[in-house]
Amino acid sequence: MNARPIFSDDLLHAYLDGELDALTGQQIQDAMKEDAALRGRVHALLNTKEMMQLAFSSAKPPRASKPLPATRGVRPMYGLAASLLVLTLCFGVGVLGYRTAPLLEQVLASQTAPNPSTRLVLHVGESDPERFAATLAYAERYLSEQAGSGAMIEVVANAGGLDLLLQGGSPHEARILEMMDRHENLHFVACMNTLRKLQRQGATPVLIRDVQTDRTAVDYIVERILQGWTYVKVDQLPEV
Repeated sequence: MNARPIFSDDLLHAYLDGELDALTGQQIQDAMKEDAALRGRVHALLNTKEMMQLAFSSAKPPRASKPLPATRGVRPMYGLAASLLVLTLCFGVGVLGYRTAPLLEQVLASQTAPNPSTRLVLHVGESDPERFAATLAYAERYLSEQAGSGAMIEVVANAGGLDLLLQGGSPHEARILEMMDRHENLHFVACMNTLRKLQRQGATPVLIRDVQTDRTAVDYIVERILQGWTYVKVDQLPEV
């Protein structure tokens, strides 16, 4: 019996970034079909990249002095590794108030297994009114199904998702207010960093009443995960 190949985390990062040749990429894909542990590792690394994208969504990397050569091989899923490394080195730990990558990886890896928590943090990162409507409907159903269980939902918006929490601009403003009035265990949070970015661009964003905005989205989400909450991206909502 042939031994299964061993893939390092560095190789899996390269796979997710589309930096491998087609043959090696195909070998990893074939191995994942048979190896649940490998699928779990790839899932954890991908979640880490998504969380890092959240952390640096409004940061700008320094301009490269020379054009970067194009890479060949597997089509990239998330082309983040190089830019995240630059951001980490240039901004340093603590300058933006974010946790470091190892902590993010540890936190997200803890969620590769089903989490029985009834406390959910739903992350909205895009200005998509239709998907946001589905998120509100999901929150409504979930809180009704979990009534009396101590369930809580917090909807955290950053980047384009902040559009959906703006007073006078969100197509769901009336529904958000009505839902917050009916559900004491439902809260909405706007990323402080995204707000500051809009203000630097000359905008004067005003949030819907009672929307919180005292921290960056990534700090908020990581804190909740460490407290035992379940993190869910709104494009991956499970069934109630």
